[in-house]
Amino acid sequence: MTILLFLLAIIIVVLSLWLVNIYQKIHEIKNLVESFQRGDLRKRLYLKGKGGLTEIAQGLNQLAERCLSKDEEKDIQRERLLSILMSLPDGVVVLDRDKKTVLANTAFLDLFRITDYEIEGKAFTDIIRVPEVLDMIDTTYRERELSLKEFYYDITSRYLQVIGVPNKMRSGIVLIFRDISEMKRVEEVRRDFIANVSHELKTPITNIRGYTETLLEGAIHSRDDALRFLGTIRSNVERMERLITDIMHLSKIEMGYLTIDKRRTDLGISVERVLQLFRKKADEKGIEIINNTTGAEIEADPERLEQILTNLVDNAVKFTEKGYVEVNYEERVLSVRDTGIGIPSKYIPRLGERFFRVDPSRSRQLGGTGLGLAIVKHLVNAHGWQMMIESEVGKGTEVKIIT
Repeated sequence: MTILLFLLAIIIVVLSLWLVNIYQKIHEIKNLVESFQRGDLRKRLYLKGKGGLTEIAQGLNQLAERCLSKDEEKDIQRERLLSILMSLPDGVVVLDRDKKTVLANTAFLDLFRITDYEIEGKAFTDIIRVPEVLDMIDTTYRERELSLKEFYYDITSRYLQVIGVPNKMRSGIVLIFRDISEMKRVEEVRRDFIANVSHELKTPITNIRGYTETLLEGAIHSRDDALRFLGTIRSNVERMERLITDIMHLSKIEMGYLTIDKRRTDLGISVERVLQLFRKKADEKGIEIINNTTGAEIEADPERLEQILTNLVDNAVKFTEKGYVEVNYEERVLSVRDTGIGIPSKYIPRLGERFFRVDPSRSRQLGGTGLGLAIVKHLVNAHGWQMMIESEVGKGTEVKIIT
């Protein structure tokens, strides 16, 4: 009987120890699960021995590893996407269903000169109050379709385009802002260019048609009238030819097809070659032409250099009625100076624009196309030089090229 009681006591002790061990393991597993629930997936539980609880612990460890691996993968992907988003040249803003800011990239902050980088969670209406944008946002939320709007932002004096894209997964929207100021400027230049070319061609074409019809109606039988009319037709054809030639030169330069072959060039010879083209006209007007570049040398493309000088000397002779036209080269400054009518200071910044003329009617009468200085400006820049224009009304003009 005593032995039986002793064995029973041993069994009870062993069973108690086993139960305590089981309880401890269950408690440790419970603590591990609670850690996972709190987001701590790095915690691990290693139980000794074999059995179901040890296998459960091992399974939980493996599950945590997989979850952690997936989270890290998501974090990497999120960082990549965020990096791409932040490096985009267009401004991007993500709004939630309540029109509050979830995310905004650097380009957006720069476009609108926003210095408060902590805009997450703010209502978009507290960040930007542009009626056109707010109306477009309402439309995108309401219709759940892509929408687009262009607007002028007074604060930065820029033209902007905004695209609203519905985020179907989260009921919010994505806004993409793009600076289209340069595109607008190019479009305006294109429109002006077409309008100017049309106008410049219309006048000589009208003249040619008019004189041709007059000749066909009988004026051709009068030798004097026929010669006079044919002379006028020829001058209008030459005017159109000059215009088309200048347009082709300018287009070639602006499209990057121009190559500059800089080499040591005898400036004096180049200048004299150009001046010879205008000496007859200058003599007829009683203007003295002076070449102060004899013996000077310069690093330039000889052909383009003469094109620059031709345009500058042509303008100088055209707009000078008395005095002189002088070409100088001193201390790396090439200049063409005249004693002509001069240019009002308010117009000087616009010189070099295509088709810009201070006095359009006078320029057309003298055969100008309005493209000469634009060509000069591009050729000077292509050489890596700088151009400056100084002028005083009634005293003359000096164009300086710093080589």
